[in-house]
Amino acid sequence: MHPEPSPSLFVPLEHTPHQGDETVRPGASYRRDAFDRLVRNPLAIAGLAVVAAVTVIAVVGPRLLSYDYFTQNLARANEAPGAEHRFGLDNLGRDILTRVVYGARISMTVAYVSAALILLIGVLYGGIAGFVGGRTDMVMMRIVDVISGIPSMLYLILFMVTLGPGLWSIILSLGITLWMGMARMVRGEVLQLKSREFTTAARAFGVRPLRILVVHLIPNSMGTIIVNLTFAIPVAIFSESFLSFLGLGVSAPVASWGTLSAEALQTFTVYPYQLFFPAAAIVITILAFNFLGDGLRDALDPKLRK
Repeated sequence: MHPEPSPSLFVPLEHTPHQGDETVRPGASYRRDAFDRLVRNPLAIAGLAVVAAVTVIAVVGPRLLSYDYFTQNLARANEAPGAEHRFGLDNLGRDILTRVVYGARISMTVAYVSAALILLIGVLYGGIAGFVGGRTDMVMMRIVDVISGIPSMLYLILFMVTLGPGLWSIILSLGITLWMGMARMVRGEVLQLKSREFTTAARAFGVRPLRILVVHLIPNSMGTIIVNLTFAIPVAIFSESFLSFLGLGVSAPVASWGTLSAEALQTFTVYPYQLFFPAAAIVITILAFNFLGDGLRDALDPKLRK
């Protein structure tokens, strides 16, 4: 047997503060960390504020205005901006501010409804392709490659010529043609997530494949989906404005930023303010969504957590 150690061999040490005694900041959740990084991005917050403001203006703005978008006053046509008419009057004596606000309603309706269609088609298509894999994935993605090989604007013009100009024709054509990018992004995320432990555990417990996709894989891809959606909305706004500018969008006298720009272009050299305001609305709204998308991409990227 080993002899008992002598108590004199043990000397008590004095307590000295070390790094382990320092108070460490409690860990933040992924959502909290993403929110904090988004708040610290001034361009993203500015973009969010502009998007919220344009959305509110599109919803309640027309009810607060004193003029209708089709009310004409030919005696005061082409009147410059002033105290009564902040943005001036167009060549038919219609209030440009009122028409720009109504144009916001058209553009935001197209943007949000098209985004819902892109979300529905792209997420389901890309999720199914990535989750099933194999030959099904190959065939589905080759279809996407064939469709995306032709410029989307050509599809939009073809749909508008076939269906006829109008608000819902634009929404339907945008939703059908702009979902490919979303499908590719979701497929890539699902391919990575379906090999994770939680997916294996769900399969081991007998969870149905559709439930695994809808309940586990797609919610874990929401960061990528939200970012991709914020970049798809400006494309929808620009496409609607471009089609309306060409005369393939909403018809007169309905006010759209594209139709306002097309009408003002005829007298741009004489009355430049008539083109400036709708064009500025398009630029500011698209930039706001892009700034918001950049901020969300940086905030939701787990690699950027500190």
